[in-house]
Amino acid sequence: MNYTLTLLSLIFLLNTTAARQITPAGKAIKTQFLVIGTTAAGIGAGLQAAKSGVKTLIIDSTTVLGTDVEEVDSTFTLGLDGRYLHERKSGKTSQEILKQWLKARKELNLLTGLRVSSAVKRHDGWDLKLSNGQHILADWIFEDIGPQRVEFAPGKFIMNYDVSNTTDNWPGALYRTQVGTSRGNNMMNAYPLARFIRTKKENWMVIPAVGKSFSIGQVVGAMVANTVTNSAKDFDVRAVQKILLMEGLYFDSFNDLKLDDPDFMMFQRIFATGLLRPGHYSPGGTKADPEKTVNIKNIVNAFTDYYKSSVLWFEKHPMGTMNVAEALELLFIISHKSFDAQIQSEWNHELKFTSTFNSESAITRREFAMLLDTYLHPFDMKVDITGKLNIPGRTRR
Repeated sequence: MNYTLTLLSLIFLLNTTAARQITPAGKAIKTQFLVIGTTAAGIGAGLQAAKSGVKTLIIDSTTVLGTDVEEVDSTFTLGLDGRYLHERKSGKTSQEILKQWLKARKELNLLTGLRVSSAVKRHDGWDLKLSNGQHILADWIFEDIGPQRVEFAPGKFIMNYDVSNTTDNWPGALYRTQVGTSRGNNMMNAYPLARFIRTKKENWMVIPAVGKSFSIGQVVGAMVANTVTNSAKDFDVRAVQKILLMEGLYFDSFNDLKLDDPDFMMFQRIFATGLLRPGHYSPGGTKADPEKTVNIKNIVNAFTDYYKSSVLWFEKHPMGTMNVAEALELLFIISHKSFDAQIQSEWNHELKFTSTFNSESAITRREFAMLLDTYLHPFDMKVDITGKLNIPGRTRR
């Protein structure tokens, strides 16, 4: 399908908004991604999707941008939230900031003063009727205007809110799909990506909680950037997570690991795979326990899930503390490559470990995570929306 916006008029409104404003008339407006609501989350979703080249349209019944941005917590520091609060401190008004942001995205258009009155799923996307009788045709929808604001065709939706626990106790492997959004004081709320999709097939997205943040919308925008070329069935979680990491959003917040720690992002990647998990969960954050040793018992299930060749290694090793030699042997069993000499020469320089290389020493969680990230790259393995691994040549589980 050729995704172009059918426009009779495309103008800049200098006093109300600096985004491209569509004046609908005549034929239906076509777009890849429609955002309903100019909330902080709605604007964050639209900006993130447009940044990835997705044709995006934001629509709202009001003419005011960012209807809830003044409620963004002043301690939010991540992603667009941090950028917004930084610009507010420079003296700019919220309207000035949002107009500038929206104008900078050529793939982003705005339609205000109209509401969506009904929505019907067609074989090639959504057909939404506006309050003036105009129609919008869109592939993906994000709604952040509260419940019962859009009338749906009967029987179309079941809310996908069956996952509520934001810890390692999520059912199955959903922790692999975790993303985070601003919570304040360098903390974050964590959700599995499945909670952002209203159903797995209907291409309609929501947020799993009251947003009032740009970053929760950024998650949606990153997801849409992936799904406009893939169906929900082929959704690539890792591609979305990599986008969010580049945008300054992460998956776990740690009480014992600062944002400026050189290995902070490495731990984000490895913990997301499950090959190593945070050492402790609490309502106020988690602990990475980077300097504690690795217990073989705690990693056996994840490793044998990822790497079938590791089964024999775990069968012959006792469930105790792992040493450096055992870690190198496990890398060899999995990769069929010997990294021993390379790792020994790179131990203090490229890998930047502070300890002296000793094959008989217990390996720390930091050292083990770095070896996995550097030599096995497990975060590059594809994961679907349910957390199942997509490993070539193997049935997913």
